[in-house]
Amino acid sequence: MRILLLIHRLWNGGGTETHVLALATELRRAGHTVGVFTAGGAWVPLFRANGIPVHVSPARHERFAALQRLIVQHGYEVLHGHDAESFQLIRRLRETRPFAAVFTVHGRYVHARTLRMCAPAAGAVVTVSAVLRHYVAASGVPQNKIHEVANGVSTSVYHPRRRSTVRRRFNIPGDAFVVGYAGRFTGDKLHLSRRTSGLLREYAAAHPNVHVLIAGRESRAYERTGARFHVLGAVSDMAVFYRACDVVIGTGRVALEALACGVPTIAGGRAEYIGRVTPASSATMHRTNFGDHGAHRRAWRSAAVFHDLDAVRRHLDRARRDAGALTRVVQQRFSARRMALHIARLYSAQIAAQRGGRMAVAGGAH
Repeated sequence: MRILLLIHRLWNGGGTETHVLALATELRRAGHTVGVFTAGGAWVPLFRANGIPVHVSPARHERFAALQRLIVQHGYEVLHGHDAESFQLIRRLRETRPFAAVFTVHGRYVHARTLRMCAPAAGAVVTVSAVLRHYVAASGVPQNKIHEVANGVSTSVYHPRRRSTVRRRFNIPGDAFVVGYAGRFTGDKLHLSRRTSGLLREYAAAHPNVHVLIAGRESRAYERTGARFHVLGAVSDMAVFYRACDVVIGTGRVALEALACGVPTIAGGRAEYIGRVTPASSATMHRTNFGDHGAHRRAWRSAAVFHDLDAVRRHLDRARRDAGALTRVVQQRFSARRMALHIARLYSAQIAAQRGGRMAVAGGAH
């Protein structure tokens, strides 16, 4: 198959961008031809370095015509949109010609009205959590069109390994307890990231043996490096970041990637704070994408975060055993390869439906 993935911007280190990179990589490994259509961004060179052609569109008013030309020139059979701007482009294009289309909804920031307007243009709408599946259905998308496919992690990249060089870079003692937080400091995640950073700064100040690592786009614009508090900005090699930590606080893809690296993880997202991820609690956490997706926001309690950090710090060996058990679950159930195979089946079904529709029209003309 010839597949074109659409995403408005390839920002550095965002969850959607990482998802698209993992999907494109695994689809290529499976033998498909894959390209990306985008307005640009800092990760364009990274995609190209991974062998994925990136078509950078011109100015906004020329994007539609550029996309039309691109499809004809390269013979793309499937368009897969990953954000509201992409959904709208595909909707416009479907008004001019038939083709197979799939949407993936990564968060509730895609408005219900946009989903209602654009969903008829897609043969399938993918959601990355059960909570998002309910949101998309409540927005008016038919149930039989919605498919829940969890985020997939590239297990060839994210897997347990000895500690990285990050500790040496910041002169962190070998016996220090390192807490990591990764999240973007932009848009709807800014409040969450600033709140979490503030809590971790307070925790480090109260515990002399604790160091904090903060990673995320625009983190340096809002947070300053201080004593035992290290702000890294956007990090391209997140596996190295996770391996430097004794515990990671994160949501969505960050939580999955940290667990894949065998690192104890505390889940807290935009919707709610959930707490330590254990084999007993992991299934519930997947439902909300580790606290990122939910109908209502629930305020974080500082005491709950401090309690969970203390529990991991005091019983680190037990926390690492739990994380090791979850690593095997992630590798078996949440690998990027498994995700790509599932989505490729959706592509094939949409292509078959399009061809069947054309054959039916042709047959009806006789």
